[in-house]
Amino acid sequence: MRGVLELAKAHPRNPVAGEALRFIASTERLLGSEPKIDSPSSLAPALELLCRDHARDPGMRKVCSSLSSYTYIESVERLMRVVFDQSPNRNEQGLACYALATLVGRQSHDIRWLRERPEGDMSYKDLEDEWGKDVMMSFLKKDPDSLEAEACALLERVSSSFGTVSSPFDGDRRTLGDIASGELFARRNLAIGKVAPEVEGRDHVGKVFKLSDYRGKVVLLSFSGNWCGPCRSMYPEERDLVQRLKDKPFALLSVNTDEDLESLRTSVESGEISWRCWWDGGKGPITTRWGIMNFPTLFLLDRDGVIRAKPVPRLQALGQAVEALLEPAK
Repeated sequence: MRGVLELAKAHPRNPVAGEALRFIASTERLLGSEPKIDSPSSLAPALELLCRDHARDPGMRKVCSSLSSYTYIESVERLMRVVFDQSPNRNEQGLACYALATLVGRQSHDIRWLRERPEGDMSYKDLEDEWGKDVMMSFLKKDPDSLEAEACALLERVSSSFGTVSSPFDGDRRTLGDIASGELFARRNLAIGKVAPEVEGRDHVGKVFKLSDYRGKVVLLSFSGNWCGPCRSMYPEERDLVQRLKDKPFALLSVNTDEDLESLRTSVESGEISWRCWWDGGKGPITTRWGIMNFPTLFLLDRDGVIRAKPVPRLQALGQAVEALLEPAK
């Protein structure tokens, strides 16, 4: 790693150096190294060189897309901003803009989470041990409201200026405009405390039904599919929950994202799925409108259709929350 970095420093205009740096940046996590800021094998030096010498090179969109979960490294954000600003290629620029929107949105979420739950699942101490005290102190000084506003502005820019650029995700036939519009909708309409937007579609036999048909019941709404291993692993728990609460004002509903309708039909007819599902034909209009990017994703709605929890794929905890909402008001 050190040798590659030294060669890239010595030959800044060499396209092979840029290719090597892009490889390091895109595969660092996959190779299992820990990207400590002060480590010679970290991401930061490679990113700084890419930022300085290769931001206009083809292929930078892949680097930006692969780094959008590196919330705390300043050089990641800086690289995305430089590629977005300098790339002469519209596709590269658009995907850098989308990656930056994703990164900034995650920063806003993580800051709020850490401030509210410093000892929670994502422990501040653990992150400080991994990334360093100075990095985390600088990170927590940021304003989550300003970051959220910037994420929305960037998504609007994606939608308006780069809407026809293809999705960066394998097998996803949607455009960046489709994805960005859904994520904007989610940020503005799917907050805890808001009434869930309407969902309307057809079930496995083609019958139309709506989310509002279940007003008056506590609803656990999931986005899942048979193609998704973690989704299928939840099916037994979901069946148990449906059976346990069959005499209560409760409904489990799913937006099924299988490409093939027959897959959903088989699961329902065999009893593997014992609750009602909309079939969305892959990442279809419902999934896209709700801005769903991870599977499974679950929302808990109270009897008035208000979102009470989201989007935590931990069915046991959500099951307890469902039962709490079913208790009579005191």
